[in-house]
Amino acid sequence: MGSDGSDRPSPWHKPLVVAHRGASGYLPEHTLESYALAAGMGADFLEPDVVLTRDHVPICLHDVHLERVTNVERCFPGRSREDGRFYALDFALDEVRSLSATGGQRHGMHGFQIPTLEEMISMTVHLESKLGPLGIAPEIKSPSLHGEAGAPIVRIVADLLKASGHATDPSRCILQSFEPKALVELRQDHGVTATLLELLSGDPPSAAELVAIAARADAIGPPKSMIEATAGQLVKDAQALGLVVIPYTFREDESETRRYFRDYGVDGLFSDFTDVAVRARDH
Repeated sequence: MGSDGSDRPSPWHKPLVVAHRGASGYLPEHTLESYALAAGMGADFLEPDVVLTRDHVPICLHDVHLERVTNVERCFPGRSREDGRFYALDFALDEVRSLSATGGQRHGMHGFQIPTLEEMISMTVHLESKLGPLGIAPEIKSPSLHGEAGAPIVRIVADLLKASGHATDPSRCILQSFEPKALVELRQDHGVTATLLELLSGDPPSAAELVAIAARADAIGPPKSMIEATAGQLVKDAQALGLVVIPYTFREDESETRRYFRDYGVDGLFSDFTDVAVRARDH
């Protein structure tokens, strides 16, 4: 139980700053360097999006495709599918390691690599021993697409988190998905008791939908525009059901970030700029 008397797991004694794709406002997203920078800036949680390679290794990548943030088109011409996209599921881990994680148009840098989820967790545990509490917030990307390809991403991620001790620690692990079925599978089939966060999009959930979410998840991740559209009522309604509310995605606007903490009372937020979010929360 949290220090405020709620069911929020300790040490969530203050609103969380979740480093969205690491310190992605400064360095190429989902690289070890980006995660490390975010930790040094004071993030409470680091967020790795997770997809699988052809050999079913979980890697840290936001898209199921590689071309937006790597040089895959130059390194592997002709390896796209009929839709012109380069799917991570079509590349073995050693091929992915040969790519440069550029950060796409936002950064256009070279010399960075896509890490495996296991490497990311190992680094986080090491930094936690040096810096103090530091959690992870993996988002399982497109479980249905992976399942159709015979790639059991939910089970693979659950097994890895069990091995690291995160699967049963709600204060150190927030598992996310846009697909409710994946959250149910994590808890019912794989015994995961970490914090489960259901990501939202589109229209705000109805009262009945929010009750259904509360039955299968511990938290919601709405876009910040959804909170704005409901004038903050979504936050109040969700928290009344015991749900933690962690909206996405905040950038360099410190005044906006502060307003969500102060006026809407969110339990945390996802930010590309960890230092900005920490200042907004603390000051």
